[in-house]
Amino acid sequence: KRMLSQYDVASLEMYEKASGNKVPNIIVAIDNYDAVKEARFYEEFEMLMMQVVREGASVGIHTLISAGRQSALRIQLYNNIKVQPCLYMIDHSEVSSIVGRSDIKIEEITGRALIKLENPTLFQTALPTTAEDELQQIQLLQKEAHEMDEAWQGELPKAIPMMPEVIDLMTYRNHKQVKQALQLGQIPMGLDFKEVEVVAHDSAVNDHLMIYSVDDSIRKQVVSSIISQTDKDYFESVTLVDTSEYGLVQYKENVTHYIVAENDVNTHLKHWMETIRERSNELAQARQEGREIPTFAKQLIVIANVEELNRLVYIDDVAAATLIDSSRAVGIYFIL
Repeated sequence: KRMLSQYDVASLEMYEKASGNKVPNIIVAIDNYDAVKEARFYEEFEMLMMQVVREGASVGIHTLISAGRQSALRIQLYNNIKVQPCLYMIDHSEVSSIVGRSDIKIEEITGRALIKLENPTLFQTALPTTAEDELQQIQLLQKEAHEMDEAWQGELPKAIPMMPEVIDLMTYRNHKQVKQALQLGQIPMGLDFKEVEVVAHDSAVNDHLMIYSVDDSIRKQVVSSIISQTDKDYFESVTLVDTSEYGLVQYKENVTHYIVAENDVNTHLKHWMETIRERSNELAQARQEGREIPTFAKQLIVIANVEELNRLVYIDDVAAATLIDSSRAVGIYFIL
């Protein structure tokens, strides 16, 4: 309306002619308006919709609403909607109240409807797909929606958040947010229960990750999920320190180094310490000389059970501080 007032015009069409600017039309589509009454914000929403229906057309905002019956909408709302086609309804009086009295009967055929032009007129709307029955119609629509989703590279509106009873692993891994997280070198952790959005751990931002659980089986499941989703191309190396029970041995091929024995753990421990010290010295020297901060190849170290590691090898406070505090600045990250 502010745009229209700049040229003292009353409609979007006149504004485009006067200004030479093109403004996109907006369609507000609401499927099954009956359900809106169940929402907590129903009163505020309906007041807004009445304004949109009453004033929107002149400024390029159009409304498309479906409902199970006309009475689902307030009279102030549907009186401002000029075009109201009516599909097949069991109660014929509903048809009469929408399009007026007529001897024309609507057959129970998908897409068959009655619309009031000058007189009530029977018409057949185009169906979105060619199908033999409703089930095939739904399947073909889902297929087409999937193809459109794959072809579209831009942003999409957020889906209504709803946590499924069972999360299929393949469906989860094909989730766009999971793929985006992996491309950024992040580690997908799972789905946020409220918003049903992917929660990912970014080592470069959040450093190390500590997993707590009183139930060892749950902790093991989380660790195995993380390992299976880690992008090895992002990390120079991924090291898995497993327990003496070899509980994660099936992920041996998913990592660069798989270690269990005490000797192997000690060898890698010394190597980590040396790498951290070398990188820390290089970093400190670059800062002192005012040179560009060096970029280090990232390494990920996953320790399945910290308590067992402490029993297996001795790590004093100085070494622990080096491993945990100094490592994060030089691209070495722990999942404990």
